[in-house]
Amino acid sequence: MTKKILQEKLRVVQNNFILVYAASRLFCEPRVLNILETLGEGSLGRHNMRFNEIAIFLKCDISKREKNNEFVKMGIRMMLKEPFELIKDYCKLTNQSSLFKKQKWYHFARLLRNCVSHNFRFKFLNYDERLLPISYKGKTIDISKDNTELHLSFFGQSDIWELFCEISSFVDDVLN
Repeated sequence: MTKKILQEKLRVVQNNFILVYAASRLFCEPRVLNILETLGEGSLGRHNMRFNEIAIFLKCDISKREKNNEFVKMGIRMMLKEPFELIKDYCKLTNQSSLFKKQKWYHFARLLRNCVSHNFRFKFLNYDERLLPISYKGKTIDISKDNTELHLSFFGQSDIWELFCEISSFVDDVLN
């Protein structure tokens, strides 16, 4: 993989996150739910999907915010996992792993990536525990978070966006 390909892949991740963010806002709009109800079906091979069922799901008793949070979590999972793994692979391929690991956000991002990969729950290994506490822009991950859920109030969409921008700058400005 070249640096240009890495940057293009990161732009795709960025655009997907924007799409998730926009969709999460749209799903709260009654007129969008009405559109979903009238769309009919889509198909994936021989399997059909009924879009109206999504509208029904979003309208039912469980709060839209709760359902929407699960959708947003999908975007956060993608935004934390994909860039980290892409950059890790690129750095390994180009012998720049030590540079990656020296970044002030590296361990914070790594612990978040691990957390979202395991049902949004922090689970620290012995190695991780020795590094704690780890802070990034006023947010601290310490031993008290072990076996606890990552809440969006601790590290939400705007925090993810800031971290992604910093990681992207690292790729653009530091990596060869």
